[in-house]
Amino acid sequence: MFVVSRKFHSSFGIPGTEVHGTYMEQKTEQGRGWEWWPSVFWQLFWAWIVAPVILWRARHLRDTQGWRAQTIACCLSGLHAAPMWLIALYAQSMAPINNYFIPPQWIAVSIMMIEIFTIFIPCWEVRKQQSLCQETLDSIARWESRQKSAHCGKSLTSAGSNGSWIMGRGKAASISSSGNGSILTMDALEHTLAKNPEPLQHFSALRDFSGENIAFLTRVREWRATYLVQPQQQGRESSSSSSEKEDPSTQTLLSRDCFESALRIYMDFISSNSAEFQVNLSSQDFKNLQAVFEPAARAVYGDCRRTPDPATPFDDVPRHDGSVDHVRYGGDIPDLFSDTVFDDSEMSIKYLVLTNTWPKFIKERRSFDTASSVEAARP
Repeated sequence: MFVVSRKFHSSFGIPGTEVHGTYMEQKTEQGRGWEWWPSVFWQLFWAWIVAPVILWRARHLRDTQGWRAQTIACCLSGLHAAPMWLIALYAQSMAPINNYFIPPQWIAVSIMMIEIFTIFIPCWEVRKQQSLCQETLDSIARWESRQKSAHCGKSLTSAGSNGSWIMGRGKAASISSSGNGSILTMDALEHTLAKNPEPLQHFSALRDFSGENIAFLTRVREWRATYLVQPQQQGRESSSSSSEKEDPSTQTLLSRDCFESALRIYMDFISSNSAEFQVNLSSQDFKNLQAVFEPAARAVYGDCRRTPDPATPFDDVPRHDGSVDHVRYGGDIPDLFSDTVFDDSEMSIKYLVLTNTWPKFIKERRSFDTASSVEAARP
């Protein structure tokens, strides 16, 4: 529009689009006219059509990242821009206001508010998260100090009693018993993952947007319980009751099933080629797991995975998860595979959950239980 209209330059452009008059009259005319219609249309389209749709779809979202508040604030900040700009341009009664607040400043206010909500609020959220993380670490340090002073080892008693309200068996009474801070320890998190991870999984997926972390920890725990703990218990029972040697074919079968189950965990949560939601691992942990599982993952997933078209690399490639689930790995089990293959990555994700998702989950449950107690106390 700037190029084709002589309103902005008299030397070239479409004939008939030039303006005449004094310098101030020409400047005034440059701020109105058909040249601005595309800009007005797109601003109205995004602010009055797309933004209300986003607001409607986010009405039930209650996240811990501040995304809902940012989205609502940004959508509301753009509603006034184009209408007030048009009113200031064409309404004669706005002339006194235009002397102090020119029409384009209505759009500038909208842009300024959007910048505040998209830059400063996230910075405040990061600061709040750091404070919550430090509070968790301080609570763990105090709890460990008390445990050492009392000459107590690793105890799950307080974690179990305090964790009961997480599983829905306690409410306000359990909150008062968790004042010593032991609910924020790793023992309490592991107790929840072992007994009832569904509430934490639901919270992390819908509120904290980190559901893959809890799903990964749950899958690793199930894998270890199925292929490592139970076979060891059965082996001890069989060795105590019978002196017969275990069939080598059974050991091979268990080892292959164990590896294939671990391979599924790698493909679902870690692999950059097949995982829909990757867990956040360090580079060293990722490379270690990649060295163990990536060749087998490519052998299993290679025939079922469609590579993107080079002409359209950003198109979504259809996933064939159903067909991949029935494909079994027929190659040799890597020598690097062992029962401790997930130990480092599991501990890394546990620490991430302990210092990020877990304190938010505890805080929300305390608020919920407090509100429930207040409602129950009302006559």
